[in-house]
Amino acid sequence: MMYYDQYPAVTWIAVAAYIVTIISGLFGNAVILRAHFTDPAIQTKAYHYLVAHGALTDIIMCCVFTPLLLIYRANEHAHIIELSPLCELCVFSSTVCVSVQYVVFPLLSINREDVASRPLNPWLTKGQCKTIMIGAWSACAVVSLMQIGILHLTAEPDLSPKLYRCILVSRRFDAFSGAFLVYSFLLYCTSIFLTVRCYLQMYRRISMEESLHTVLTLDDTGRTKTCVIVAVVYTVFWTPFVLVQFYGIFGRYTEVVFNLHALSSIFGVMASAVSPYLYCTRDPYYKRRLAEKFGYAHAASRNNEIE
Repeated sequence: MMYYDQYPAVTWIAVAAYIVTIISGLFGNAVILRAHFTDPAIQTKAYHYLVAHGALTDIIMCCVFTPLLLIYRANEHAHIIELSPLCELCVFSSTVCVSVQYVVFPLLSINREDVASRPLNPWLTKGQCKTIMIGAWSACAVVSLMQIGILHLTAEPDLSPKLYRCILVSRRFDAFSGAFLVYSFLLYCTSIFLTVRCYLQMYRRISMEESLHTVLTLDDTGRTKTCVIVAVVYTVFWTPFVLVQFYGIFGRYTEVVFNLHALSSIFGVMASAVSPYLYCTRDPYYKRRLAEKFGYAHAASRNNEIE
């Protein structure tokens, strides 16, 4: 089997970045999840319910997938990550988490459209959110298990070591990389289409003359912008990894590309650490909960509105 060497500089950069991501991501997402589970007042709100699910996927990325990458990048010659069930856990956790995030993004856009155009009779209720998310987690888990099954279907193992598929590195077009690309493309396009469509409809409705009576609070306006920013940042952070994947499959794979895979994965996992801080710095409610963690109760009291 052909294995590539990781440059020492890449090792130091990746290991340091993964450690920072794990620590900061666990803390930031824990703030959001703690707020959801300790404050009954927000548990009935669709917006907070969806944000909590986004934080849950991010915290899984930070405490499962990223540590597994850290183990590999810290000593890639050991090939520890190739062992079962670490390899399967790596594929399963990353596929589930990214998939669920791209279900949350369009649902948040629908929620923001509800607030702007039909606040008294929202189409997406907390009950509907719960049903959809149960279905989403189940469907994404099934797809992830199928991806694990394809992981073991290798016609030419010498040309495509299991190790690289474990860390989502594709060197050639085979059943695993093909399934990954098709699923990622369909998920991404569907999610982005629905998300953009909802925000455009929301913008048109509140811009129409007959909708001038619709008055959004500063909190609602800020939350809508935050939801857009989170979706954009998350996508932008994962884009370098996807581009390297495409080049690795359809271009000429070299040791440089292998190391670019490592560097691009840093941005991908960092998305799960950045998202909670976007909420905690832009949303008044989560900003207050973050302030409380540092004991700044006097500053938090000025932002005590939930909706």
